[in-house]
Amino acid sequence: MIMGWLSGRVSVNVSAAEFRHKHFVEGVRTILSEAGLAAQYLDLEFTEDVLMKGAEYTASVLPQLKAAGVHLAVDDFGSVIPILAISGSFQLIF
Repeated sequence: MIMGWLSGRVSVNVSAAEFRHKHFVEGVRTILSEAGLAAQYLDLEFTEDVLMKGAEYTASVLPQLKAAGVHLAVDDFGSVIPILAISGSFQLIF
């Protein structure tokens, strides 16, 4: 139980603007700490568009989030081609 809530996971859709913020990872860690939520209970959901724009940045940020214990998900499976590109580009970090 977390602060009176039933234990479970919290899913958050991340916008492009939020993800591109230079202190995004630090912000996630701060929010987890302030909320008293362990990282393994947080799912961050990204659209394929957010991940594919700025792939180099994405490839540097996703491993940091994963290392922090946060779960990652692609929440918009538009077509097979972009998903295959994502999985290849980021070596199935998810």
